[in-house]
Amino acid sequence: MTGDDDLYDDPNPDDLDLSRTDVPEADPDAGGNATGDSGNTADSADDEAAVSDQVGAIELDGGPEFCFQCASQYVAGTGSCPECGVGLVNDKPMPVASVGAEDEEQLAYELHEWAFESRRMVDQVLTNENVDHAWQGAVLIVRDADEARVDAVVDAIERTTLPTLDADAPKEIYEMEGWDSAQQSELSSRLGLGGIAHTFNVDGDLVVLASDEEMVETIFDAVLDEIDMADEDGAELVALEGLEANQLMSNLFESATRLAKDGRDYRGVEGITEHGRTMEASKRPFGLDLATWSGITDLVQTIRGELENDGDDEIISEAATKLRNTLRTMI
Repeated sequence: MTGDDDLYDDPNPDDLDLSRTDVPEADPDAGGNATGDSGNTADSADDEAAVSDQVGAIELDGGPEFCFQCASQYVAGTGSCPECGVGLVNDKPMPVASVGAEDEEQLAYELHEWAFESRRMVDQVLTNENVDHAWQGAVLIVRDADEARVDAVVDAIERTTLPTLDADAPKEIYEMEGWDSAQQSELSSRLGLGGIAHTFNVDGDLVVLASDEEMVETIFDAVLDEIDMADEDGAELVALEGLEANQLMSNLFESATRLAKDGRDYRGVEGITEHGRTMEASKRPFGLDLATWSGITDLVQTIRGELENDGDDEIISEAATKLRNTLRTMI
């Protein structure tokens, strides 16, 4: 993303202070590894060394701790969110609706391919710099007016924590024509999980090292196969783009959370009905396996069936609880 330089005094990623991001040691059992988690011990050690030069590991104080992604609150000393697997922060997360005034535009950064701790670093730097922001799962929401500053933060942390291409090494280019944003994001995530440095050039094509060609071909073919399967699964259905799929899951999560507490909650009933219809008309989001998607749709159908037939509140709440717990790990 490019910023509006008129909004700030020439923000420069190299001028950012990353020394107060309160980043704890990474939890080896925590999930959510994405781009930046190479799986290679030597590379990981180099990455950690690079980060440690700029990021101080400051212990949280004795107050309540929060998960910046799901907004759950925990007692001091918990360390990480058991649902998201990410380190906690001291500051209570801001609701999406509170980012900017009602008449201000919001901007979304899709950071699904980033490791949890890289997103946490972004969160803490923006907090330290008093930049309003919120999260919808792995999607960062900021004011459109703050784009230049957020671009600088994201760029600085990306260069610090994510694998980069050797400028002098031979490269291979893969054309991305016909790939939508969700498919490219999934490909980038798979490459990151494999520790494969990559970027997209000005034409939107994938650039990798020639030495990684064999691994890239394997991942590329696997993703293409999944794209073909997804097209066959839902030929008559509507395809959900990246943010649309995330928003649908977030809406279902909110409705399920309400119904888990009260099987007749009005807003929960209204939400599960409306968003359940959207789900029925939608293709399985790319990158989401068939078993998980089927499990979610089955739970939604169970809840809607019970509500339409004036069914058992206990069955509704039990299914809503399962749905909420499933979706919590995805948003």
